[in-house]
Amino acid sequence: MRTSIYNGTVSLLLLCMFTLAGKLYAQQYNFFNLSVNEGLIQSQAGGITQDKQGHLWISTQGGVSRYDGKRFVHFTTKEGLPSNIVISLACDNKGNMWFGTDKGLSFYNGKKFVTATLNLEARDNIVGQLVADSTGSLYALARGKLFKLNNHKAERVLPAADSSIVITAIGVHPSGILWCGTLNKGIFILDKKGWTNITFTGTDKNNLRVRRLLVNHAGAVILTNKGIYRSNGQSIIPDTLLQSQGWDETTITALANDKQGNLWLGSASGTYLVKPDRTLIYFQKKNGFTDARTQFIFCDRENNTWIASDGQGIFRYSGDRFTFYNEASGLPDPVAMSLVKDGQRIWIATYGGVVSLEKGRITPYPQIPANGLQVMSAAMDGNGRYWIGTYRGGALYYNGKQFIPCYNNEALVNKAAIGELFTDVHKRLWVAASTGFGYIENYRYQPVKTTGITWGFAPAGDEVLVATGEGLFLINKTDSIYPASKLPLFKEKQVTGMMQDKDKNYWLQTNGDGILIWNKEKDTILTTITKEDGLPSNVVYSLFRDSKDRYWVGTGYGLAAITITKDHHIRSVERFGKSQGMFGMEANKNAFLETADSAIYYGTTSGVFVYRENSTVPPAGVQEVLLQSVNLFGKPLRDTGSVNSNDQWYTIPASLNLTHDQHNLSFDFIAINFGAADDISYQYYLQGSDTGWSAPSMYNSVSFSSLSPGKYTLLLRARAGNGEWCTPLHYTFTIHPPFYESAWFRVLAIVSLVLLGISIQYFRMQWKRKRAADLEKVKQEEQQRMRMKTAEDFHDEVGNKLTRIGLLAGVLEKKLDNKEEETMALAIAIKENAAALYTDARDIIWSLKPDSDNLLEVLERIEYLCHDLFQYTGIKFSMDGLLPEMNTVELPPDYNRNLIMIVKEAMNNIIKHASAKEVHIKAIYDKPMLTLLMQDDGKGLDDNVPGRGSGLVNMKNRAERLNGSFTVDSKINQGTQLTVRIPLINKY
Repeated sequence: MRTSIYNGTVSLLLLCMFTLAGKLYAQQYNFFNLSVNEGLIQSQAGGITQDKQGHLWISTQGGVSRYDGKRFVHFTTKEGLPSNIVISLACDNKGNMWFGTDKGLSFYNGKKFVTATLNLEARDNIVGQLVADSTGSLYALARGKLFKLNNHKAERVLPAADSSIVITAIGVHPSGILWCGTLNKGIFILDKKGWTNITFTGTDKNNLRVRRLLVNHAGAVILTNKGIYRSNGQSIIPDTLLQSQGWDETTITALANDKQGNLWLGSASGTYLVKPDRTLIYFQKKNGFTDARTQFIFCDRENNTWIASDGQGIFRYSGDRFTFYNEASGLPDPVAMSLVKDGQRIWIATYGGVVSLEKGRITPYPQIPANGLQVMSAAMDGNGRYWIGTYRGGALYYNGKQFIPCYNNEALVNKAAIGELFTDVHKRLWVAASTGFGYIENYRYQPVKTTGITWGFAPAGDEVLVATGEGLFLINKTDSIYPASKLPLFKEKQVTGMMQDKDKNYWLQTNGDGILIWNKEKDTILTTITKEDGLPSNVVYSLFRDSKDRYWVGTGYGLAAITITKDHHIRSVERFGKSQGMFGMEANKNAFLETADSAIYYGTTSGVFVYRENSTVPPAGVQEVLLQSVNLFGKPLRDTGSVNSNDQWYTIPASLNLTHDQHNLSFDFIAINFGAADDISYQYYLQGSDTGWSAPSMYNSVSFSSLSPGKYTLLLRARAGNGEWCTPLHYTFTIHPPFYESAWFRVLAIVSLVLLGISIQYFRMQWKRKRAADLEKVKQEEQQRMRMKTAEDFHDEVGNKLTRIGLLAGVLEKKLDNKEEETMALAIAIKENAAALYTDARDIIWSLKPDSDNLLEVLERIEYLCHDLFQYTGIKFSMDGLLPEMNTVELPPDYNRNLIMIVKEAMNNIIKHASAKEVHIKAIYDKPMLTLLMQDDGKGLDDNVPGRGSGLVNMKNRAERLNGSFTVDSKINQGTQLTVRIPLINKY
């Protein structure tokens, strides 16, 4: 209800006009009530504020509730409040919450409650007001005393350093300037320069108490026990409009401003709204609000106005974008089936009868005959008569006094439900019924088709387009019926209504398939519009095109306004539901119209709603998504040690690291937008798993099962209706692989396999070597046995025979007795050769014995042989380098014999050719190399002597056979040095 009130008019007259207007105007306003039934902790709400993330905080007589648009979270003394009677609350610039109670002040940072001490007696420790300025300062008012809060500590503030001043109200200017209302002392203002005092002029200051202060850019509205005043910061004057209402000191209880410049006044019964043009609206129970006492009014960041009531919880008002008419307004039934414009009058046909709406007033009309009370459709015929179609009551028209049936109404009564009435270019009124269709001409019904359901009609030049249960058909002037389309989809998809756009294309509403835009001339579907494109539902009940070329769509779950491009692509889809004030979620057919002031009237099963586009500021979009919980196998993960920067109220692990078997995660989140709480859609994108954004969904939770190990980032975003997507929320977590899939394990496994391979190869080679060594040992042992046996056999057979030859040669020598010189010489030669052969045989036998493989033994044998060889030659022999530790060096087989043969060959050559006087052998063992230096002082070797070198070659061959070397260093008349170097390899 609206009425204009001008400054200076008589108070009583205005009040009477205001009251009278309340009786005449029937429209209802949209207020959303949240009480204990919806989850509020207690119904006596005293204060409301909003935190940085957009949560609404409500103080009550039973604790504090936090609201996110979906659910409430409660805080009481169990959580740390000093008292459940919370009177005031505020949010500081760091996002922390402050609560004023009847037992002091409390601070909450999302982790714990901390009580701030005011140093007052218990009876004075009642914090009635809290205000926070833009600079971060927080002020508390407790029993006439003002405190400034810093780091949980309260410091008393004295205006003008006067402790006798009783402060009764406080408010903060957007720039941070503090205003203080007092008892009898006017207003004190604190800015950077200090305190300024301004007083009331022309008013009795005795016992003048400032009860509320509303400070804004223009100054302040001051509520006192003697009226309402305004101040520009320099003076205080009465507000003539509000003073003229005749309110006493208990009437007005709260003050607030919204973003449109409206002034809100809470009262002891209902709430007042004063618009910038000084129009005043009174919200009460009769027009959709409540008659309960208003305790506090708060305007949020979306420009919703929240009203805290005493006993009925809180109410949200999102503007008069939608107002409505229902039974409380005068409708006979809330189901408004048809709206028809008749000049300034709007006909409203309901299940309970017909009323008209004109200039805001609803007028009932004579009751329809008993069998036709349920009105289903209506239309104006070509002669300006108003007709209604009923359920089994036929078709009736209004003659100015009452509703009259058509002449042969019996053709329709008790046989058909008339779902649509339509007037064609020939002024015939077509009737769509559940048993065929026909038309009314000259008050008489003429059936055209008497079987099958008919849904509706649309103009088609001189013809009429009709939608039936069998498809689309055209009816010409002679009432002939023929198919309007060859498309098979019209037999598959049920078209229930039609509308032409400005390009003469048909918008076809369907029962479950959205909207089809059909070009009749080309018989083709230009566009399909469904829920995926933004429709609230694919079940479409009504269509309407307004003067701004917007297409309004009434569905089974809300209203939508569509704009399209010239080539029939969707430009925008704006949805309206309960959150926007559209309580009538289910539309009715033929229930759209537009008035001269561009208001859209819309009939639903919950009444008639009126949309006025310019009534409010554009709705706010979604600002951010808040992550509320992270759940592992359905159980929330809590990290009280680190609070996610996304929102301090939810203990979300800031750095989540999981094991490989912790792979089932779910996330709960919310986007706070109170004006579109039922029309918020979400998308998620799990980087590391998904390839892109998910399809939009209304669900504010998502689950992931059997996630593979890896690093993931969850992106969440939201939008209100078809608005812009907000900036995505990022949340990163890691699922670590099992140890056997980790990089270090893989490296270790590879190294281990390599080492295992090496080890296997090593042990295999060792096994082969050991086996070869064992075989070699067996072989050597066998050789030793053979050597020993050979030595024994050689000694016994060859040695004895050589000895016998020697003895026989000696006997022969004695018997000859120098008688035959030649025979004697032969006998002597035989004896000497037998002796030499025996000596050599003894060396061979010695070398064959296994105990002759000792290095020291071999060198001692060489020394013995050399002494024996040089005994009668006049050549001095010496040998050194024999050391006791050589006794531990075992020689491989055949080394001893070859060494001895090399030395004997060398020594024999010295005796025969060197003409030496001294011979010296030096043995040097530097493991594993044995070196023999054989040196004489003879005449040296002459390279020009023929036949020289065969002995040297033999010695060299023997040395090389032992993998050694043999060198000769000789100079004429300076002697010769032979060097033999032999590596001594282990015996086995």
